[in-house]
Amino acid sequence: MIKYKKYLDQYAFPIKTTKNYKIKKEYAEKIFLFSKLKRKFDICLNLPSFEFIDKYYGDELLQSFYLDNIRKLKLLKIIELRVNLKLLTKFVFYFFNKKTIELKKDEICLLGPYSHSYSHVIHEFFIRLIFLKEKTNRNIVWLPDNLKEFLMADAYKKTFSNFKFKFFPTNQNVIFIKCNYLSHSNNRWLIKNKIKYISDEYVKLANHLRRKVCKNHSLKHESKFKYIIASRSGAERRKLLNEYELTSMLKVYNFRLVCFEDYDYDTQINIARNCKIMIGYHGAGLTNLFFMKSKSLVIEIYNHNYQNEIFKVFSKALKVDYKSFKCIKNHSNLDGECNVKEITEYIKKKLNIINSS
Repeated sequence: MIKYKKYLDQYAFPIKTTKNYKIKKEYAEKIFLFSKLKRKFDICLNLPSFEFIDKYYGDELLQSFYLDNIRKLKLLKIIELRVNLKLLTKFVFYFFNKKTIELKKDEICLLGPYSHSYSHVIHEFFIRLIFLKEKTNRNIVWLPDNLKEFLMADAYKKTFSNFKFKFFPTNQNVIFIKCNYLSHSNNRWLIKNKIKYISDEYVKLANHLRRKVCKNHSLKHESKFKYIIASRSGAERRKLLNEYELTSMLKVYNFRLVCFEDYDYDTQINIARNCKIMIGYHGAGLTNLFFMKSKSLVIEIYNHNYQNEIFKVFSKALKVDYKSFKCIKNHSNLDGECNVKEITEYIKKKLNIINSS
């Protein structure tokens, strides 16, 4: 396995110069998708070698990062075990049931982990669909069945109406035969002369996705969503513990608490398109910044034990202004408490500038 720790931080962002990678069409005669173990676990291996397929997840560094993380199992949240993935996948392959899917020449497959996550659906799977929409004449696309619910949204359905989708199961193991598949676009920082920037391909695709989705979305103007706080009160983990206090302080500036998971995806897009300032603790709700207008503002609150810069990348790619605040109380379970006074003062100054311009 490549020694990725020399090049990537704990969130798989480069800490020194790394090679860029772009979306490419790949091919494998026979692939084993091992996904029936736990919700966030899936890997693809060439058969009969049981070596990992080329460019399954980004480049070799990102793939090594992902594989190293999923091979760690914790017992009683104390004892950490490291699993030999190749032996495990061989065992599962020979002793567990599998579904076989043979692809036709005009079909292509989108593989990759985290297909259950709204954020990854938008910034990895839908990004590649936008690429396919413009670059190839392949209209039959195999997707993880987790994506069905997202593609029921009217805006996404219209955006990708030129495709015929087929879905492979994510709750069982699959053998793909004669599989054309698409690699990922680079959605991490690139570093040159110690300066961080974003892949031109990713910037282009992210903006193209926003334009296409917004064009196919029926906008309803709703001023009540002009300033919002994206709540994580319904999440299982990583919560802003003084969210109520922050909301109470910002009500005077017409901020409204929004639980994105309470709305369907078309409505989530509508909220984002109406939004001028979105505040939120690090989480999937902030992914909706993809559909905010350029020069709008996203404010991310984060626990210093979880400094993942993915929303900063999205904001920069889409020319959405970005500001972050570190919690003053940072719990080890990734819950946190923000400095309400500091954020309120920033909002006050920001709105004074907006209102005077």
